[in-house]
Formats: sequence, C-alpha cells, structure tokens
Amino acid sequence: MIRAFSVLWLVIFLPIIFLIFADKYSPVWLFNNYTMKTNSIEQESGTFHLIEQALIAIPIDQWPKKIEDLAPKFGNKLTLLPLQTATNNQLHQQELQANEFVFIYGMPSVLLRRINNSPWVISLTMGVSQMELVTRGVRGPVYLALQLFESRPSEQWPELLKELSLGFPHEFVILTKPDLTLPKDKMAKLNKNELVWEVRSQNQAIVHALLPDQKSILRVISSPVDNSLHLAIIVIIFFVTVSIFLFIWVYPLWRDLKRLSVTADNFGDGYLTQRAELAKSSVISRLAHSFNQMADRIEKLIQGQKELTNAISHDLRTPLYRLRFAFEMLNCSETTEIKQKKYRNSINTSIDDLDHLIDQTLILSRYNRTMDISHFSTCALAEKIIDEVDYFRLENPALIVDFDISPELEERMLFVDSRALLRTLNNLLSNASRYSKEHIKVSLIIDENNYQLTVEDDGPGIIENQWVSVFEPFVQLKNSHRSTASGHGLGLAIVKQVALWHKGNIDISHSTLGGAKFDFRWPLQLK
Repeated sequence: MIRAFSVLWLVIFLPIIFLIFADKYSPVWLFNNYTMKTNSIEQESGTFHLIEQALIAIPIDQWPKKIEDLAPKFGNKLTLLPLQTATNNQLHQQELQANEFVFIYGMPSVLLRRINNSPWVISLTMGVSQMELVTRGVRGPVYLALQLFESRPSEQWPELLKELSLGFPHEFVILTKPDLTLPKDKMAKLNKNELVWEVRSQNQAIVHALLPDQKSILRVISSPVDNSLHLAIIVIIFFVTVSIFLFIWVYPLWRDLKRLSVTADNFGDGYLTQRAELAKSSVISRLAHSFNQMADRIEKLIQGQKELTNAISHDLRTPLYRLRFAFEMLNCSETTEIKQKKYRNSINTSIDDLDHLIDQTLILSRYNRTMDISHFSTCALAEKIIDEVDYFRLENPALIVDFDISPELEERMLFVDSRALLRTLNNLLSNASRYSKEHIKVSLIIDENNYQLTVEDDGPGIIENQWVSVFEPFVQLKNSHRSTASGHGLGLAIVKQVALWHKGNIDISHSTLGGAKFDFRWPLQLK
C-alpha cells in the first residue's frame, strides 16, 4: 500500500513541482518565453524599423546622442549598447550577428536588435522591472509624509516620525545633510526638492527627500517583500489536499486488490468455492466479475472431470467383467464348442465397446475446453452438411430424411470448426435414427443473429423435465443402467460441448413431427 501510494504520489507531484518552480527547462517557462517573444517582436518590429531609419540618416558617432534624445519619448526604457557587451549569451550573440531579434525573458524583459550590421544594438525594455514596482509603491507615501512634516513645526517631527513608523511597513529616519553621503548629481537633485533613489536589493529601495526646513533629510527604507512563506504555505496546503484525495482513491483500490489476491490464493490452494465479493462501485469490479466467471468455469470443469472419471470407471467394469468371465469360460475344459464361439463373440463385442467408449471419451475431452481458434477455418459448410445428409440417407434407406437450407447459406463461406459441426450433425442424426419411426427433418438457416442447425424426428420425444439432463455425460433415457448395447450416453454431451466451443447453445423442444427437436445455434460473428 505504502509503496503503491508513494509511486503514484511521485508520478503526480514531480511534474507539478517541475511546473511550479519554473526555470529555463520548464515547459511553462519555455511557453511563456516563446509567447512573449512572439508578441513583443510583432508589436515592436515597426518601432525598431523607425529607430533604425532615424539612425542611418545621421553619422554613426551621433547615434548615442540621438538615442538619448529619443529615450524620454518612449514609455519603455530605450538604450544603445555596444554589440560585444549587449549580452553574455553566446547564442544571443550569434542571433544579433545575424541581425535577428533577441528576446531576454526577465523582470523586465528586454528586446534587442543590431542596427544594420553596425557595432551597435538597440535595447528596448518590455514591461516594468521589480525595482520600479517597489519605487512606485513608496513614492506616494513619501509625498504624503512630506505634507505632514510641512504642516507641523519641527519640534513635533520626532513624534510624527514614530506615528509614521507605526502606520507604515517602511522605515522612516530623519538625517542631517552632513550625515548623508550621496553622489554630487543626486545631492543636486535633492537640493532641488526632487526625490533621490538608491537601490539596496532586488525588492528594496531607499528614498531621500528634503524636509521643509531645508536642513534635514527624510530617509524612507522600503520593507523587503518576501512572499516565500506564503507560497510555501499554499504549496503545502495544495500538496496535502491532493495527497488526501489520492489516499481516499488508492486505499479502496488497494483493499479490493488485496481481497482479490487472497481469494485467488485460496482458489489456487484448492478451495474451489472461493469467489471475489466486491461492491459494484469498486474500481476493479469488472476484474472481480471476470475472476468469478473463470472460477465458475474451472470449478465446473473439474467437477465435470470428476463425474466423467467416475462414470467412465463404472462403464469400464461391465465389458471388463464380460471379458474376464469369457476368458475364464474359454479356459474351462467343460465348455462346449458352441459356447466357446459365443464367448469369443462376447470378447469381440466387449473390445468394440471399450474402443468406442475410449474414442467417445477422447472426443468429449477435446471439446471440453475453451475454444481453440487453430481448429477453425473458413469453409463451405453447406456443401459438407449436404454431403453428410446424403451419406446418412444411403445408410438408412428405410427413413425419410428431409433437408432445408436458407438460399443465402448455400454458397456462403463460414468461419467454423467444420469437423466439430459435422460430428454434431452425425450425433444428432444417430440419436434421431434410434428413436424415429420413419421421418427425420434437417435444416440449416439464419435465425436473427445466429446460424441454426436443426434436427427433428417423429419418435416418442423427450419429456420436458429431462431436457437438461440428456446433455450430461453417460445419461441415457429409459435406461438407468446405461447398457452398452445402445451406446454410452456421450453423443449429446459432445454436442453440448461443441456448442460451447462455438460460443453457442443447444436447445430441445417438441417437434411438429411429433418427436424431439434439437436446435444447435452459434453466433454469426465468432469473437
């Protein structure tokens, strides 16, 4: 159970982890990169063309100044980079050398393209960087804080500073100009009442602003944004939830498989009555049903073999006793010539009975198995049946034998075991001739989705409560002692097995001729 659950868990969650924590090998990353590159090139190809035309019209040494003048006109950052330092990626360098667009996915993404085989590359940012998002979030609070400092006297600024620190996640500090170390250009901007930015990390910025007294500096340090804990909690909740549902699904499956395994082991150990008892809602209910069907067939087969063995042993005793008695009498000096001849005939008859019994038993054993497709072939079955009926007429001239066949079957090729079907016909005809008065009728037709071979006679018929038992081996009607003079009761048992061999069935009913009617059916399509 644990191993099966672990394997299923890994199969499901490893791809999910691979997709969540996307990198350059992740399908999500590759798809996003391709989509953004395609969209960016489609949207900005015209812009790059216009910039390139504007630069080509002037000397190359004036290009940096031209880009510097154009940059403020664009919403995205526009720069001019040397070809050799535009990117460290060798593949991107090769694409730039070929004057192709290069898209660098990131925060922000950048679109690059070389200018007309020159040593310069145009760089255009796509979207907003993480740092710009942070600075935008701080700019508004700084502006409002300066208004509060302007509305209050400088003596109250320390108290105001505490209020601001409590109300914002940012850190507020008041410095004097001598305490502040900034480059000259940034100090000049600061003295002009402009905000000055410093970047401390990927998601943290420092803002300096001149306070109303023109002597003090307000420093605002943005709090770093760390969503890793929230992401970890969400991922854990997701994994735990899905794992619970996986367990709810796997446990009943494992439980039912274990039950089925125990049942199969018990059945294999000889407990043939064992069956798989699973709910219909079980995932493996069909498997359990198939197992039960197989177990039923095996149990029936073994039980049939036992009954067949017992019946054979019983039927073997009679001819063997006759043989033993005949040999003893032949060895007796008092036996007359006439009686010796009688005992010799008895020996020959007993040997014929034994041979017939063994032959019939082997035939029944052959068909008492699952259908073997190797015995099946496509043949003209109608012709074979017509010939067989003609032979039967020649052997039984005293009987009237009628034969009907559907016109569409006269030349149709059927996929059957022709040898088995002809043996079935012979057994039915032999059975009919034994009880018929003078009339037998044979027909081969198509009945709905089945082929149907029918043999009926005008004999005494079979009472309904014996319609099932006549197909059991060694059962003979009106002959409970199964006298070998009239057979061994295996003919109809063979017919039944041939029907099962063809996935069909054999039925008995009352014939319009007055006797018994045997309908042998098998499906049009054998699967």
